[in-house]
Amino acid sequence: MTIPLGYHSQKDLPQIPMRERNLDAFFTGEIHTHVPKSDYRYWTSSSKTQARKQLWTALLRLKRDPRWRIEMGDIAGGEGTPRGPGFDNYSHNMMNSRICLAPRGTVAESYRFYEGLRAGCLVICNRLPPEPFLEGAPVIQIDNWKELPRLMQKYARDLDALEHYRCASLEFWNTRLSEPVIGRKVAHFLDAPSH
Repeated sequence: MTIPLGYHSQKDLPQIPMRERNLDAFFTGEIHTHVPKSDYRYWTSSSKTQARKQLWTALLRLKRDPRWRIEMGDIAGGEGTPRGPGFDNYSHNMMNSRICLAPRGTVAESYRFYEGLRAGCLVICNRLPPEPFLEGAPVIQIDNWKELPRLMQKYARDLDALEHYRCASLEFWNTRLSEPVIGRKVAHFLDAPSH
């Protein structure tokens, strides 16, 4: 049985309608895992690192345009990637964001994907694995983060579409991914007779 990765240390905060959210997009996370030169991973690039570097490059370009309100930070604090204040206010920034940017992690999912749904954001993410619990997720899946500027143009200020996604994200979280729902599925699986 596979179960969702879930969220990590996200505070329970009151829902904020999209028109009252003050960030267009939010990403705070690890861009590149720092490892010593003696580790083979120093000399290779993972899918996680590639996706997050693509996203970081797209965000730096978008931030040059003053109309976009974007919060970003690299929690690894690598050279040239300042750790933003967003990490310390992660839950508040997520709840105040219209769009949650959820690049893949070490696996195809990330905590951020689930945190964005739980906060009622429009989640934009890399392609998801074909897991039953992710089927029909009200998210936008992309192949390359170069697509982000076009998606920002289309959605970031469309309050009707964003409010639709907020409601759909919360519904999907509450009916498919929340702790009580997953708990019941796990209990049913454990109680089922072996075949």
